[in-house]
Amino acid sequence: MSDSKPEERELGLVHVYAICTGAMFSSGFFLLPGVATASTGGSVPIAYLIAGFLVLPALLSTAELATAFPRAGGPYHFLHRSLGPAAALVGALGLWVAMMLKAAFALVGIGVYLDLLVEVPADLVAVGLAVAFTALNVFGARESARLQVVLVALLLVVLGGFIVAGALDLLGGDRGPAADEFAPFLDGGIPGLLAASAMVFVAYAGVLQVASVADQVRRPERTIALGLLLALATTSVIYVVGTALMVVLIGVGDLAGDDAPMASAAEALAVPFGLVLVVGAALAAFASTGNAGIMSAARYPLTLARERLLWGRFARLNGRGAPTWAVLLTGLTTIGMILALDVEGIASLASALLLVVFALLNIAVIVLRRGRVAGYRPGFRSPLYPWVQWFGVLTSIVLVVDLGVGPAAFSTAVLVVATTWYAVARRSRDVGSGAGLRLVRRLRGRVPDESVLDAAAEPGARARELIESMSVGLTEDGGEPDAVRTGVARLVADRLGVGPAEVAYWLADRRHLSLRLEDPAVEIHQLQLDWGDESFVALTWAPGENAESDESSGSRRGPTAVVVAGPPHDRDLCLSVASLLIRQLSDDMVDEQWPDSTVPDRANESVREILVSDVAWRVREAEEWGEDDSL
Repeated sequence: MSDSKPEERELGLVHVYAICTGAMFSSGFFLLPGVATASTGGSVPIAYLIAGFLVLPALLSTAELATAFPRAGGPYHFLHRSLGPAAALVGALGLWVAMMLKAAFALVGIGVYLDLLVEVPADLVAVGLAVAFTALNVFGARESARLQVVLVALLLVVLGGFIVAGALDLLGGDRGPAADEFAPFLDGGIPGLLAASAMVFVAYAGVLQVASVADQVRRPERTIALGLLLALATTSVIYVVGTALMVVLIGVGDLAGDDAPMASAAEALAVPFGLVLVVGAALAAFASTGNAGIMSAARYPLTLARERLLWGRFARLNGRGAPTWAVLLTGLTTIGMILALDVEGIASLASALLLVVFALLNIAVIVLRRGRVAGYRPGFRSPLYPWVQWFGVLTSIVLVVDLGVGPAAFSTAVLVVATTWYAVARRSRDVGSGAGLRLVRRLRGRVPDESVLDAAAEPGARARELIESMSVGLTEDGGEPDAVRTGVARLVADRLGVGPAEVAYWLADRRHLSLRLEDPAVEIHQLQLDWGDESFVALTWAPGENAESDESSGSRRGPTAVVVAGPPHDRDLCLSVASLLIRQLSDDMVDEQWPDSTVPDRANESVREILVSDVAWRVREAEEWGEDDSL
């Protein structure tokens, strides 16, 4: 039997910087300059500078929200807490689509740059890689922060070398930078410049990557904001200087519409092996972005399924800890985007959705501060509040409009679909508000007063902490109730420092509070300890008849045994937790999300994560509906 514990915070400033910087490069530098030049001419470096400046309000708001609510899937939870579930669904759907578009953009880029060395059809390569990365993520590929640091370091070396070589060529050669080399400047006027700025906005999407791992960052109040600002400064400088060099080396006419501008600039420099180095760096950047993009995007269907706004199977994790159904949906949709859209279309739609989400995040900070929401204590506070946030909202609206009718209409459609989806789902889903309390009331002859039922209705923070820290084990002794009872006895014995046989004797004693359910078999024991001052929870489970399949009938979870133990003064708390676990383990939605047992450690970690997410959902249901028995 194996047990897993919650992860510790392990990401420092270097990791935050690398995650954000790595997500900002690739398409933003290797593909977009040619597309943006077609809209604004030689003023393309200014377009990148404007985009970097306009992303600053969203960066500051994201840093504040991430230190206030450091949770995986950050943006969804930020918006849920501030603007409500409908706005959270809009943000989640928008980010899901935007991340897939960014992944599609990167995969198309691989085909474009690979074609420079070997003649291949770009779209076919992009589709093939989308299939490969989808399969890789289904098998549980995980990002490594250490690997990300190495990749970003290599990228910065190549890009820094390009800038240095370009500067030396201009200063030491016959040609020097001249104003006429940037002509036509502001081709398309101010609207063209703003359209180009809006189009390259997708290059700065890495700001949101850090929010999804904020719960793993050490000293988030300092690290997140500093890492984001350093990453934005680095990428802005490289974008502005690098695109200026491209304009001078290639010329505005040739740069406009060039699908591989970085490669063209490297060829113009005539640096030995320059083209090979650039193509290698581009392929590494695109591959990293495409792979991480599919996995990051898949977190949004998973989150929505756990919030009961999407089919429960999208929250199901396989034995390797990967959300199989969510990854498959994301991969197939990404392939559809590759086949249906061109480079400019992908960039415009992705930027439009990101601008909408950034506007919502800025509004979220304003609402949370003005509403004096209980528990809102961010470690970092955005300076110049609320002017920075209102500026971010206004500029986001202006840029979405300036992108044109298509992207603006697409963003509006996403808003309409999300709000309609929420309204339908909200009316149709079964909250199951009274199930746990009805089970507890069956024990009323053994429960002395009604206050215990009131405690069961609202577990509170301490009850949720017990669920988050509980010991979870997968039995290796078969799937019979006696086996899981023996397994949970071992977990309790390890916690208390006594023998498993002694704990098994306690569980067999009919004088303590216990309840047994059928289909699948669940037994819950509430032990009152005569020593110690800490309560705890232990859970052991066995695989069900369909644990390794996706069949609709039968349960993926077999017999399950739970012990909630604590001293006398925590009796009501333990009853509350027991009631909550009864409801969770008899809920079909929870069973749909249950992991398989291929890799025990990851499966046990997933069990804890599923139950913690379900607690958060039930708490929000109680707040929204105001029902006394909603938990």
